[in-house]
Amino acid sequence: MWRFDAGRRGASEEELPENLYLQWVLELPAPKTAWPSNQVKLQFDRLYEPILVGKAFFVPSMVSDKLTAYSTETAEELWTFFAGGPIRFAPVAWRDLLYVVSDDGWLYCLKAVDGTVVWKLRGGPSNRRVLGNDRLTSAWPARGAPVVYDDKVYFGASIWPFMGVFLYALDAETGNIIWTNSGTGSDYLVQQHNSPAFAGVAPQGYLAATENHLIVAGGRTIPAVFDRHTGRVKHFNVSRRDMGSKGGGGYEAIAGENVYINRGCMYDLEDGRFLGNLDAMVIGKNSIIGKDDAGIRGFLAETVEVEVKDRRGNPAKKRVMKSVWSTSLDEKIQRVFIQSGSRLYCRGAEKRVVAVDLPRLDLGAKISWQADFPDEPLNMITGDGKLLVSTDKGRIYCFSGTEGDAKLKGVSNEPDEDRYAPVSYTHLRAHET
Repeated sequence: MWRFDAGRRGASEEELPENLYLQWVLELPAPKTAWPSNQVKLQFDRLYEPILVGKAFFVPSMVSDKLTAYSTETAEELWTFFAGGPIRFAPVAWRDLLYVVSDDGWLYCLKAVDGTVVWKLRGGPSNRRVLGNDRLTSAWPARGAPVVYDDKVYFGASIWPFMGVFLYALDAETGNIIWTNSGTGSDYLVQQHNSPAFAGVAPQGYLAATENHLIVAGGRTIPAVFDRHTGRVKHFNVSRRDMGSKGGGGYEAIAGENVYINRGCMYDLEDGRFLGNLDAMVIGKNSIIGKDDAGIRGFLAETVEVEVKDRRGNPAKKRVMKSVWSTSLDEKIQRVFIQSGSRLYCRGAEKRVVAVDLPRLDLGAKISWQADFPDEPLNMITGDGKLLVSTDKGRIYCFSGTEGDAKLKGVSNEPDEDRYAPVSYTHLRAHET
């Protein structure tokens, strides 16, 4: 799935070789976003977002309205499926099937082997079409990207609450509807800027799922959290503005066991309480991994309550996170993308991707590999012994442990023993984020 699993946690067991070499570059048309660049929370299609299964990877296209399967070895095209509108989000793989949504309003279930349609479901109430992004699309485009959990697939359709919002839980094999929630668009809520209105969450982003929760990213608003078993809303506070947050929203929601992270903020899954600010994209087995001004830091996925003083000097209580470990590297880390095996793959200075080795915290951390790109790396995945990096120019770069003829300027496969950086423990003391 996008970011590996249903929680979108960005952590896999795939252990890549220490030395990586460029294998091929897949050149695709320049991405064309649904929203202008000033809508920073809605740049979900600024790049091509593939997933990788076995010896194939699957690339959606917001330009050509298609999903294409390619060989991981050669980037040779294996098959192509055309939808009736742009496909802006990564598909989901389950067993031998794929699930993908389109601006044409449909969720498609395809055979992974050849792209033939097994079944499909229209998210909106009719086939009504409108002009959108220079083409005819559904009046209820499906932009709640699918997620599979417990043999069920979930997705959302409609981006305008006043026209109705439709969320579905389906049997992943048959497509039979388990539940539908079509009533959130008529909720009377206090909107942003303290203006009450009938509205609801507008699914624009990747849905995330846990044992009991379904998190629906709302694009410009904070995500809504639903009961995964019944489809009922657990909490959705569209007007909230949390201390130090960037306003909430965005197409990414990352779910832990009891918390979720959205746009630099952490919330309690059960009741939606704001727990603190955290620039993190990876939830591993032992810690939540992010970065701060000092470097890379690991936190426990829980909080503690500490005594503080408010602005007037009066006693107050605040929830803070437990910092477990931290390390500072020579390279300025801008973002921790993913964890794959014992390495983190991060964005470094300029347009550089770096691999940070964390085999054992008592050994320290070091940058074992790096590559400078001619365009901006925006996301990456691992699988089949390979690292795939997707950029803003529509290119997908593939690296593996086999040295070949393809070259990329700025690739370093010469580990420097002097580049080990110590990892310090905080002994589970509470640190504000």
